[in-house]
Amino acid sequence: MKKIALLNYVLITFLLLFINTNASAQLENANWYFGIEAGINFNDGTQTPTVLTDNPLYFPNASASVSDEFGNLLFHTDGENIYNKNHNVMLNGSGLYGDAESSTVLIVKKPLSLNSYYVFTTEANLSSNNGLNYSIVDNSLGILNLGGVLTKNVNLLPQASQKMAVTRSTDGVNYWLIVLAPSTDPTVSDTLYSFKIDASGISLENQTTFAFSGDMHNAEGQMKVSADNQTIGLVHNTIDSSTGITTNVFTFDFDDLTGLTSNMKSSFGLTDSYVNYGIEFSPDSNMMYVSEVSDVTDITGKLYQIQHRDTMPELTKYLVHDNLRWGAIYAIQRRADDGKIYTAPDPDYLGIIDNPNGVGVNCNYIYNGIELDAYEIGPDKGLPQLVPEIITEPEIVIVSILKSSPKVMGNPFNDELKIEFEENRTYTTKLYDSSGLLAKTDVFTNSNYKNVHKISTSDLQSNNTYFIVIEDEDSKVWHNKAFKIE
Repeated sequence: MKKIALLNYVLITFLLLFINTNASAQLENANWYFGIEAGINFNDGTQTPTVLTDNPLYFPNASASVSDEFGNLLFHTDGENIYNKNHNVMLNGSGLYGDAESSTVLIVKKPLSLNSYYVFTTEANLSSNNGLNYSIVDNSLGILNLGGVLTKNVNLLPQASQKMAVTRSTDGVNYWLIVLAPSTDPTVSDTLYSFKIDASGISLENQTTFAFSGDMHNAEGQMKVSADNQTIGLVHNTIDSSTGITTNVFTFDFDDLTGLTSNMKSSFGLTDSYVNYGIEFSPDSNMMYVSEVSDVTDITGKLYQIQHRDTMPELTKYLVHDNLRWGAIYAIQRRADDGKIYTAPDPDYLGIIDNPNGVGVNCNYIYNGIELDAYEIGPDKGLPQLVPEIITEPEIVIVSILKSSPKVMGNPFNDELKIEFEENRTYTTKLYDSSGLLAKTDVFTNSNYKNVHKISTSDLQSNNTYFIVIEDEDSKVWHNKAFKIE
């Protein structure tokens, strides 16, 4: 009886895991807290965003926030402190090695976890030894489940710039963290490091050093990954001291399987004396948006659209906004829910690129899209870095658990996994390893009643737990869990 109860517990837990994972994909980014006591609630992505006035904090640049699957705020951070949903410092949430003034902070939910989150910080000061670090938040800790920090300031790189981006891998479960940081010379950021984030932890998978032309002109700037995970866009302001010409915008090819970056491209026609700051890709990944500010006054606000995948990108650059009166444009952030891109003009509004896939003026940029100044709040330079979507592949719809459900025979198993099917129909069996990666797919058409089907598993890693997902021809889904031994 104890074994049956334990199996039922494991099964229920696994079902809840998949249900929660898919449900939480839509509203984790519903609340933004940033800038000068500013906040925005995006509801379900179909309504006009609501201005929030409950934020008592000032986040001049770095900010990130995360909500639960129903759109309720869980916590937010400026990279130095982590604040709970009541905007108070979380249990053990102070003293992170970030920089609210001039850096980036990211929140990533730990794969296949219900309550654990990574918070990645960089100090962006190459003369320090803090560099790139992560802390782990358990949102179920503390009084009233206000959360707490379990692990703090675990170092990944001794020096790092503020250019840091995260994207969900196309495997549907795990993530890539990409950071621009020094290689051999601790004073020069010239290497892209790719870290894989999976259920077992964080591992450096690849690093590539590039030769950037000119000297560092301005250390600020964003880095983003395109929606299709094929391109990295980087603002890295450099200047040729002999000519005064800047080279500020770069792209790289990105391999989602290995984390390898390659094929650096630059210029894109942005070669004047100004500096660039924000960068973002359109939902279809074909357009790249770049903001530009005056290096002297920070008043000039320009927004460019670049069809970066054309063979001659200098001919497909559009100036979609140029206004000397309204002020500079800094961070740019895409939201997957509504397909729009938001910008941080200084200091009264959020700008909106209403149709990011549209060419030129058809992108419909609205500089004063959301008014904040009327509430005596506003953006500064930064916008919240979003939590990447957490969607397991495939999306699983639980129909029912029937008495005639398939039965896994033998647990643990070795070089053969046996499954008994009790109905005459076609079954597709998928095995996911403990890190959430799809390890094996098997399709079986049952022609004999109560037939035992054998799946060869000699090619699977031993001493590993496998999650078994079985779907029949009517889309009924069953789950189980088994351990492979040597």
